[in-house]
Amino acid sequence: MKPKFLLLISVVALPLLYWISNNAAELVLADTENATKISTNACQFGQDVCEVSIDQQDYLVSVVNDFSAGQAIQIEVEPKQLTGREQNNLEGVHFLLQGKTMYMGISETQLQFVDGKWVGLLRIPFCTTQVMLWQLDMTLQESGDNYLARYEFEMRQESGY
Repeated sequence: MKPKFLLLISVVALPLLYWISNNAAELVLADTENATKISTNACQFGQDVCEVSIDQQDYLVSVVNDFSAGQAIQIEVEPKQLTGREQNNLEGVHFLLQGKTMYMGISETQLQFVDGKWVGLLRIPFCTTQVMLWQLDMTLQESGDNYLARYEFEMRQESGY
């Protein structure tokens, strides 16, 4: 009886797991379709201080600490300069990270507003491949509207051999 039960579970569970691994990211990212796409100006996330613009307000997006796999990176989003408008125009900043080379799950964080800027931690999962391509979606919420900036970056593993 046990071998038949295990076979039945395998026949049902394995295709389901395969489907989830290939389609889960698309289901999660479907929520970003309602957001207005904004330019990242081809910025190299994690290497450069990136700049995005919403309604004549520029924001700087930066990684404060070491940028490496397996580590929690500290991200900050702050106005580039005050434009006479209210300093805290943003209502929220959300980051969602997923692997492009292979599905590695979803890592996400909602930044908190502290001392005039949005700050938060995001963990980049450790991958066993030599090179991993990641996609990072930053959603900015302002006046009830969502704006999406998408970054892609490579993470290279250092060979210890």
